[in-house]
Amino acid sequence: VEFFRAHGFSDQQISDLTMKLPRLYICNAHKIFKPKFEFFRSLGLSELEIAKILSTEPYILERSLENQIIPCLQKLRQILGNDENVLKAIKACYCILECNVEKVLQPNISMLVSRGVPMSLILKMFLIQPKSMLMKTYRFSVIVDEVMKLGFDPNNLLFVLAIRSMAVMSKSLWEQKVEAFKSFGLSKDEIYAAFKKQPMCMIAS
Repeated sequence: VEFFRAHGFSDQQISDLTMKLPRLYICNAHKIFKPKFEFFRSLGLSELEIAKILSTEPYILERSLENQIIPCLQKLRQILGNDENVLKAIKACYCILECNVEKVLQPNISMLVSRGVPMSLILKMFLIQPKSMLMKTYRFSVIVDEVMKLGFDPNNLLFVLAIRSMAVMSKSLWEQKVEAFKSFGLSKDEIYAAFKKQPMCMIAS
């Protein structure tokens, strides 16, 4: 507790971290945690940002710095081009630091490229909502094919926004939303016409 407090964690953040992952308290804080805190600071993250990330996603502290966190960031840097974009991705999706980028992200990027989506749009989509690109490849391919069937242009920003909207919810939740729109008198064709004009309309609660 003293270690976390000394590194900018509020009492509430320490409480959140403790409830999510109490086994962290059997670790040697200076041996296991300190090198990770120093590494995150070297990336340009502030003490407050690090506390927010790790209290929200404390599982990162269990991952190996040398075998997981550093290789993950090296791969992200190759894909995103610079450290500024890497930091944007981390801040948008903390759990990316636990992800196997090579096995999950790269196949999904390759799939979009094979469908004719420009790399500039892929990167834009990833920075808007990284989690949507970290799905299992099979599920991701189903969504991409569905968006193509709806007639979205792979060269248009609406294409990746449509993928993003479908990727952030389960199929059952999507169907519930379609039924909700139908209950207000809209036909299925009208709902999908609206989705094609503004894909973000489907992500509202």
